[in-house]
Amino acid sequence: MPLYAAGHKPLHYEQRNPRYGTEVKEAHAPMEILSIAVMEPFDGRENEFVQTLREFYRVLAEKKYSRDQLLKNKRTAHYVNIRYWASEQARRDAQEDPDIHKFWSRLGLLCDMRAVYETLDHVPGFSQ
Repeated sequence: MPLYAAGHKPLHYEQRNPRYGTEVKEAHAPMEILSIAVMEPFDGRENEFVQTLREFYRVLAEKKYSRDQLLKNKRTAHYVNIRYWASEQARRDAQEDPDIHKFWSRLGLLCDMRAVYETLDHVPGFSQ
């Protein structure tokens, strides 16, 4: 099962209400999907890299594809992008959007992608 953002359940998630012993259905927004990318800007390109990500995140949010966080490991100069795709459909739409492709192309000139994790799964026996 893909790793989803905390607190998000599938649309029409069914659960048993222990108080009444009845089945209830809850309608929630589609589940967010977690993706992670580890990037290292090329020498002398860090400011342009960060500004490009700032613009990229704004476009992703405006189009309601995802919400993003950017973290930095100061020791290694690696940046970690935490992306919560709004849904599987939003991710597919972004992958076909020419505006999004422009950012991905530009980022390829500004940084080395150290790792990309498109879909992560829960490990059984650990909290979800």
